[in-house]
Amino acid sequence: MGTFLITPIAGAIIGYITNWIAIKMLFRPHSQKYVFGIKLPFTPGLIPKERHKISQKIGETLAEHLITTDMITDYMLSADSMSAIESEIEKYLHASKVPAAGILTKVVNSLLKSDRVKAGLAHTISSAVSNIDIGKMAEEQMNSMEIAEAERIILSVVKRELNMITAMGGILGFIIGLVPGVMQLFIP
Repeated sequence: MGTFLITPIAGAIIGYITNWIAIKMLFRPHSQKYVFGIKLPFTPGLIPKERHKISQKIGETLAEHLITTDMITDYMLSADSMSAIESEIEKYLHASKVPAAGILTKVVNSLLKSDRVKAGLAHTISSAVSNIDIGKMAEEQMNSMEIAEAERIILSVVKRELNMITAMGGILGFIIGLVPGVMQLFIP
């Protein structure tokens, strides 16, 4: 019976280790490695090697689908944002000791609730935001980041899933290792 488990256990170990190595190779090594002047294959790791392409695609996706000019404009004109603006104006007027601050605050608050002023603000915000290349900003930020920091950020988001992939390699290796033993039971 002990020999029956050798192959599944070996398969589990091999599956676990190969998945662990594959995941590590996504991020490492951070730079090219050479042995006797010959560049080792798969160095640097996938993410360090393709970081500029990855950064560009993330920036494009961010600007096209996640943070658009319309979304920013809508957010800036939301009830919460407008309330925060009103509150800041009120604080400023009172702190500056502007004469008739209370009256000015009421006038400003009433103007900010006007559909015509909101339309003007929407146009102004939209024009200002459309001149900002959010995708390019994100791309530049990611490219300027140390690869170790990028690795830390990515792992903080997907570490649990990567650990599950590694464990799944061990589980699948164990199951595949069972096949020869099970076949020996049924085939004389």
